[in-house]
Amino acid sequence: KFRWSLQNPGSSTHVVVAGANGNSLAVDPSNYTAGDIVEVRVEIFDRKATPIPCPDSELTCSTISQPSCLQRQTWRVEVR
Repeated sequence: KFRWSLQNPGSSTHVVVAGANGNSLAVDPSNYTAGDIVEVRVEIFDRKATPIPCPDSELTCSTISQPSCLQRQTWRVEVR
């Protein structure tokens, strides 16, 4: 399962995008001003929905011993 969230300009927290649980997310740039920086985050859960114990401030996160297997990835995107 995928959980997508956004951190909008001026915000300090990521807000889960309701209904977005597939392997992609479309962000409408008309909701922002050109030059805004938006953090787009995806967290990937296994079939047991094992919690991701990493702090929210970590942009990437691996919860297993293999650090290249990420359960969280965050991108900083500039709106154009």
